[in-house]
Order: sequence, then C-alpha cells, then structure tokens
Amino acid sequence: MKHKLAVNIPIEFCAVEMFNPKTQRTYMHQLPIMFPDKFAEAIFAVSEPLFAKLFLGDVDAQEYWDHVATRCSWFRNHPANTLDPTSRAKLIPLSLYGDEVQSCRNTEGGVVSVLGWSSDFGHGKPPLSRYFCICCVCEHYCTPNTHKQILTHVASRISAMCSPNSLHNWTLNGYNFTYSSTQGDLKYVSEKYGLHNYRKNDFCSRCLCKKSDPNPGMTLGNFRLDSSHLATRLDHDAFFELMGVTSSEFNPLFSIPGARLERVLHDVMHSQLLGTGKALNGSVLTSKCGKKCIWRLEEWIIPHCDGRGVAYCVC
Repeated sequence: MKHKLAVNIPIEFCAVEMFNPKTQRTYMHQLPIMFPDKFAEAIFAVSEPLFAKLFLGDVDAQEYWDHVATRCSWFRNHPANTLDPTSRAKLIPLSLYGDEVQSCRNTEGGVVSVLGWSSDFGHGKPPLSRYFCICCVCEHYCTPNTHKQILTHVASRISAMCSPNSLHNWTLNGYNFTYSSTQGDLKYVSEKYGLHNYRKNDFCSRCLCKKSDPNPGMTLGNFRLDSSHLATRLDHDAFFELMGVTSSEFNPLFSIPGARLERVLHDVMHSQLLGTGKALNGSVLTSKCGKKCIWRLEEWIIPHCDGRGVAYCVC
C-alpha cells in the first residue's frame, strides 16, 4: 500500500468466485488487482529513466531480439515478429510468474497464491525491482474457478497492453511490450495452468512420454537418443488438438497473443536449489571441465571434487 501511495498505482477490483468456509457457499468476491498496464503507466509517469531501468535494464534489446529472430523457433509466428525490426531497441518482453507462499495467521498455517509479472530483462535486480505483484489470493477460499477467472481478467488487459495499436504514455516514446513467457514452479504450472501434471502417468504436455508403459522407449527413464517418446514431440497446436479444445478454452492464459505452450517455462531454480539439480549439474560441470569444454572453470571445480571426480559442493 505504501508503494501504491508513493507511485500512485491504481488498484482495481474484479469479480471472481470464492468460497466461504463458514456458510459452505460460493460467492462473487471483488478481488483487488494491480494490472501491469497501470503499473507501467505509473512508473513511466514518475520517470522515463526509471521505466527503462526497470524494464530494459542493461540489456541491448536490439541485439537480443535480433538474436531471438535468428535463432529461436518460437519467435517465427510470434506477434512481435511482425513489428518493424528497428523498433526492437525498445521492445520489452513481458512474462507472468506465479508461486505459492506458506503463511500464518495467528497459529493457523495456510497458502497464499501470488501472481506477478516481470520483464525478461530484469535479471540481476532485487526481487521487488524485478517481480511486480498483480494479485494475491488465499487458497483456503478458492474454488476450481477462481484462478481461471483471475487469468481471464489479467489476460484481457495484457493482450491490450501488448497490442501494437495500444496507446499509453510509454508508447509515445517508442516503447512497447510483447508477451514472452509463462513461468512458475512445476506445482504452480500443473495446478493453475493444467499442464505437466507430474502426478499422472502421462505427465508431459510436450510429448507422449509416460512414467510406466509396456514400451520401454516411451518411459521417463529412457534417455537414449533413439527412444520412442522423442518422436512424439507436441507443439502448441498439436497438444490442444489432442486435448480436443481450443487453447483459450483450456486456459484463458492462451488468449494472450504470443502465449504458447512452448513458452510455458518451469522455473528450473526450484530443482537447482531444492532438488536433484544441485547434484546433477555439478556432475555435468565436472565432466565438461575434465574435457576442457569450459574454459578455466576447472581451476575452481576440480579442488571441490571427491576422488571419483564428482563435484560435491558446486552449488
């Protein structure tokens, strides 16, 4: 709230379905939401240099987008690819990020779901200067419809914000936003977007790989280059055709131009810091250093390995 008063960011209220545990009934609640377009407008009104610092950072945006246009297959049919290439120097990649936070009220524990957004060029900044809150909601009061309704409101505003025809105070100075990716840990991606349900046997939304299958080539444990599941790779259109629904019917998120299944990104730092990544990455780095694939890094890593050449404290 202090930030709102200081920067004068309007908070709007949108109707979403909630559950009242006392009455055991659902009702329509006016949820406070801080939409990205109003946030960006307020920042630009304070200072254009502040706007550029938060959303462009120290990145050469022209070089970045030229690289993406040349190397990245997901960009070929992206709306931003139709823009004048000379405008890329002020083109900001917007991403949604969701996560859950353990919280307490008095002695009761609970979970608060937070939806935020960021510029992909915000890396290296403190968290509150990189991720900007859209809304928070207590999971205890959510129904199966709550998050989809929130995303319907948010997707509509982001679609308008990223339109090349949008008019905002920043567009007058040549800046534009475009939708880049959808991010979150695997639990959030699974529960809020309905993708990569790791609890199911057919857990993957990008291919037909399974945890258990009569054909060993279709299983998760098969890492061979000729494994059968590699031939079942699904793109955005093939996945939703298989599901028998349009992408926007599956989740309102995909009504945003440029929001594609290929750009739903699992936050790898959750596995890096909390899971198997911290062990596997160390072993991969050690192997690369042993083969002189990583210049000079072996000077630090090799002393931190055990006798078998396995890095035990790389992270």
